[in-house]
Amino acid sequence: MKHSMTIARTFGLLAVLLLAPQPALALKLLTEENPPLNYTENKKLTGMATEVVQEIGRRAKLKLETDVMTWDKTYEKAQADKETCLYSTAQLPNHENAFK
Repeated sequence: MKHSMTIARTFGLLAVLLLAPQPALALKLLTEENPPLNYTENKKLTGMATEVVQEIGRRAKLKLETDVMTWDKTYEKAQADKETCLYSTAQLPNHENAFK
């Protein structure tokens, strides 16, 4: 009897945890100035890749924080920081040293 009560409590707790609202996942998105894919216009980040990434975030109900910086800094931060992504990537001369 005691064993079945423990199991029932465990399932009850699990159900509460599963039904409880989960905190929204926030991703930090880093990019560089690379028109027409991503660039700043009138102090607003825009471009084809930016629009796609923002739409994916909207559909997935993810909070997205974006920042524009140099390629070297974006690549370094994306490797070091959890939940930090870098987009979009193209084969450009200043990217060559990072990949084989």
